[in-house]
Amino acid sequence: MTIRAPAFLSKSRPSSPGPTRADRSPPSEADGTLPTRRPLSRLQNPFKRSTSASPAPLTHTQLAAFNAALDTASPLPGVGAQYLDSLGLKFAEAASNALANPVGPVTPNANTPGSAATASNDPCAQLLKGRRPFPPGRGAALGALITTELSRSADVHLSRAIVRTLQRPLSVLLNNISGLLMPILPYVTTPATSQLSAPATASSLAQSHALGIARLAAELLEALKGINTSVIVGAGGVDYLRGTRDGLEVLVQRVVNPLLSNIKIELGPVLDKLSAAPELEADGQAPSALPALTAALPGITMRLDWYTSPGVPAHSAHAALLISLVWRALVALSSRPLADPFTFMGMKKPRSREGMNQGGKDKTSPGLKAKKDLPFVSALSRPATINGASTPNGAATPNGIATAPPAVASGPTPPATPRFGRIGLPLTSISRPPSPTSSSGVVSKSKGAPASLPVTPLQRLLADTSAVQAMLGTLSKPPCGCLAFEAVDEAFDALAGFKTMLKWLVDEAVAQNEGPAKSLQDIVEQLLEAAEDVPCLIALNVLVQLVSPEQLSRRMPGGDARDESTAWRAIAVPELLNMEVEEYRTSCLAGFSRADAAVDPVGHAVLDALETHKRPLMVRSVSSSSTVTFSPAASLRELPGTPGLLSSQKGLDLRVLRAWLMERIATNDDDNKDTPIAPSLPASTFAPSVASASSTTGLGVKLAPSISSGSSMSTASSSGGSGFKSA
Repeated sequence: MTIRAPAFLSKSRPSSPGPTRADRSPPSEADGTLPTRRPLSRLQNPFKRSTSASPAPLTHTQLAAFNAALDTASPLPGVGAQYLDSLGLKFAEAASNALANPVGPVTPNANTPGSAATASNDPCAQLLKGRRPFPPGRGAALGALITTELSRSADVHLSRAIVRTLQRPLSVLLNNISGLLMPILPYVTTPATSQLSAPATASSLAQSHALGIARLAAELLEALKGINTSVIVGAGGVDYLRGTRDGLEVLVQRVVNPLLSNIKIELGPVLDKLSAAPELEADGQAPSALPALTAALPGITMRLDWYTSPGVPAHSAHAALLISLVWRALVALSSRPLADPFTFMGMKKPRSREGMNQGGKDKTSPGLKAKKDLPFVSALSRPATINGASTPNGAATPNGIATAPPAVASGPTPPATPRFGRIGLPLTSISRPPSPTSSSGVVSKSKGAPASLPVTPLQRLLADTSAVQAMLGTLSKPPCGCLAFEAVDEAFDALAGFKTMLKWLVDEAVAQNEGPAKSLQDIVEQLLEAAEDVPCLIALNVLVQLVSPEQLSRRMPGGDARDESTAWRAIAVPELLNMEVEEYRTSCLAGFSRADAAVDPVGHAVLDALETHKRPLMVRSVSSSSTVTFSPAASLRELPGTPGLLSSQKGLDLRVLRAWLMERIATNDDDNKDTPIAPSLPASTFAPSVASASSTTGLGVKLAPSISSGSSMSTASSSGGSGFKSA
């Protein structure tokens, strides 16, 4: 049979010659003909592009040495394609097992609020399609496998080849867990009453799966961070696992941050209620502002432990939450108005033990019977039942006390044991323990309980601060030894320092009333020591309110005249700065760093306001010249040795406040001299009259440039005023 050429081919085209025997034989090594380019091995990076020329062919000597090396037994694992392919399959299988649906009985998590019994009513149940949350330890198991395989290879090039083989399974794993998380992520932070009929259970179902995914990613992330840097970084400085680590960290933050933000949103308004001054009730007692916080903390504590279960990747968000809660509590407590801070609430002085009888010597308190009217007193006063005297209806006993006969007595002799219902004394039961005192030192009210001793507003503030410190201390903190724990510890130290300062103020007020007077210099030194750990602006909120009205002018910033008939009206820092309270909190009290950066401009503005509105006849200025000197040593040395005025009659001496504030401003300038400070405050932070003051106004000229640049400044008092409204 003859094969003919197709018609479309030219007949003049010659046919290809048939293969010969010599062409079928492979090239031999004896001719010296070798391929011009070697194929890439698995040890080389297939993704690296290079413009270099093709490598030169191997010589006979090099080829013989390479073949001998392949035949020699090596203690290392095989470096061929089969070994790396098997590792890739092993990693892919381990990643698939990490995402497999858990099997076996359901083990309830003690930290999980709610129950899965009502999961059928949850919209997330349809999205999950019967999947269960990932149990702890799956990410750690995958990370242990990766670490083990890398530790077996002693060669750096082999380790880098294993890491390159690991890139594909980890990328697939990251995409899969992101796909599992995205559908349920909107339900994690859904408000309770928006879509779900059972809020707690519904939220728990979505959060359980989201936290299970975040826990898996966090465990794998910790394992990848533990790998030696020389292994995962290539020759060109390329980190092969950086993209995977960043993706896992972002995934954990997308789950943990919204959950912790919900706690901040729920607990923040409760802490803000601490800034309200308690109102007196009819019995003269001031109710505590802590019941709402006490009721909210147990659930918050359990949820916080659950939300921070991913571990180290959640430490930063955990620390940020605790620091924000502590700061919010400090701002609320320090901003509480202290009207008559040294006067007992509800009455002029504490109730003494000798004042129980009201109305005279022979009168008892209302509701109590006189001793002579008690039935058992009347019974014992009859001589017929004492010392075994002969009675017609009683018989003497050996101990000399007559007993009643079994029959009903017909005479006037009453029964020996009176009925309990007729006793009117408020006797306390032996089996019942006394009512516990509340955190504020006030006995909890119960039926028939006596009224508690009154306290001053400053003492109530101290008691509430102690209670808030104890309750916030129950919240879980990051593990000891990490940077997050140190940051949280510093925040709680500030809260403890605020409590120490309040305790010193209360004790000093009592000591000034009862003991010998102290000099102003001693009071300033003790105040500096007591408020050492307190942020300056937090302490300033309280100390300014302790200045008595007699030391300041009748008209203060804000436009309202001080009423001379009132005993005391608290002075606030925003009032001195001619600012709104919310504006002052937003611009100057947004956080620890913001408050530290605002110490210099706010402190100088307060000093100028106090200098402008003080009464020169009542309080002598610290410096006789018009320029205020901010040297700490000079401010303490120039204080006269007159007795201190921290008492219920005079309040905090204005000179003590000025000297303390100068010292804190100087200390803050020294601390921030070589360290970068927070973003500077804008010139519009304070009142417009301050920012746009004329050249004759010392505060306006000096303060505005300093606020814009964030540097320290010197304040000069001039006759032109300070930019504030004055009489």
